Amino acid sequence: EVIIDTFANYLTAKGDRVIVARTAPAAIDLARSHAPDLILVDLQLASADGRATFEALCRFPSPVIAMTAGFSTEDRARCLQLGAAAYLTKPIKLLELHQLIQDCLYSDLASTDY
Repeated sequence: EVIIDTFANYLTAKGDRVIVARTAPAAIDLARSHAPDLILVDLQLASADGRATFEALCRFPSPVIAMTAGFSTEDRARCLQLGAAAYLTKPIKLLELHQLIQDCLYSDLASTDY
């Protein structure tokens, strides 16, 4: 919760419009109803399978950035194969996250490691 709020507050202060989903079903519903420009998803969710949620979110046209605390070469490869715009490992620096979001939204960025 603290990390979600920190990211949301920082990105909002930078001028981004942020919609937060606190559950996997809510994330999928919000992606469907709001057609976001970009989706950030944590692969390690407390109440759901983050990887399954990630896969479901990749079906939407929005770029998806996967975040995780536990780096795995296989997991990274799978996320990028499914179409992740980026695969981030924690800790994530807020300035770097904001720059990555800008890159995903406003450049021809291919799948990238940050």
